Amino acid sequence: MIEIRKCINVYSELNPWIDFYVVINNEKEFGEAYVVVDRAYDEWNETDNCEPVADYISGKLTERGIKHEVYFKDEEEEQ
Repeated sequence: MIEIRKCINVYSELNPWIDFYVVINNEKEFGEAYVVVDRAYDEWNETDNCEPVADYISGKLTERGIKHEVYFKDEEEEQ
């Protein structure tokens, strides 16, 4: 089977460790999910939160009842 899903790429230009995708399982919730992810990322940046940003964002989506998956980007370096 093949399925197309929308995702949101969360990354930081200053911190290469922050680079992951949030896949939204229900396309109808994508707009709301984008707003939640955007706000959660800003909130996380503005606080001295020890929780990883992906966990923080995932928690905010879960609070809103938005089903999602998080995948971390892993690129192999060119040789």
